[in-house]
Amino acid sequence: MSLGAILRGTAVGLLAALVLAVALALVVYHTTLPDRFVVSGLWLADAAASFVAGYAAARQAETGAAVHGILAALTLTVVGDLAAEWLRVPTGALWGQLALAAVMGLVGGMAAVLATG
Repeated sequence: MSLGAILRGTAVGLLAALVLAVALALVVYHTTLPDRFVVSGLWLADAAASFVAGYAAARQAETGAAVHGILAALTLTVVGDLAAEWLRVPTGALWGQLALAAVMGLVGGMAAVLATG
């Protein structure tokens, strides 16, 4: 288990989440989307950031790519929820976010394994 790989994957996922959040904020600011589209966009951005975190962690890990991917995505979710709680931003159901992060981190880790062949 490599803590460095998990933390680097989390950092890369955080950067991806930041870029996706700014892009989503710009779309919401310049359009009049219904609320259900905004919520769907948030879940999609969450899934994409978890995938990126899992992929980056798995690429850094020497062994156990899938486990490193899951742990990086879960760490990203917990850090994001803690930051949202500190800023008093509503986040929704934690269990749903953790389940999505675990699945997408696993998929990202497996994608990294397949990419390195």
